[in-house]
Amino acid sequence: MNRLKTYSLYIKNAMWFIFLRFKGNSIDAPVRQLIGKWSTIEVSKKGKLSIGNKLFTRTGFHIVVDGGICKIGNNCFFNHNCSITCLENVFIGNKCTFGNNVVIVDHDHSVHGENTKFVTAPIIIEDGAWVGANVVILKGVIIGKEAVIAAGTVVTKDVPEYTIFVKGTFRNKK
Repeated sequence: MNRLKTYSLYIKNAMWFIFLRFKGNSIDAPVRQLIGKWSTIEVSKKGKLSIGNKLFTRTGFHIVVDGGICKIGNNCFFNHNCSITCLENVFIGNKCTFGNNVVIVDHDHSVHGENTKFVTAPIIIEDGAWVGANVVILKGVIIGKEAVIAAGTVVTKDVPEYTIFVKGTFRNKK
């Protein structure tokens, strides 16, 4: 993981941070973001991270972008201990809300051959999605506009817009 040390930020205490552009345009974000304490942002030289206006996170927010592209829209909120790991593409729309302990991973380890190989597929979370606590979002998933993901869900398939996803079933929002 030496390649990640070039663009790494460790935030010990909650702070507003200035993050206009790092070398090679790897990280692009407006001036004012509120990132919770004990958070880390790591972007490899080949990775790209784009953050919209007014990102707000609580304690323990972690992003690793290792060669992929991660884009977080405007006015997004991540509660305590959320994690995004991006090797290919993670897109999060505007006004999305994430509960405690959410994990977003756009890859799996290959079960064929070497442990160092990964199988990747993009993740798209559209505008206004609401993701409950302890949710895991896996590779190749599209979560539709204003969809709600119930707490404790593992998302392995697409979730249509304006629906509630509970225990593998969809319900229309009322």
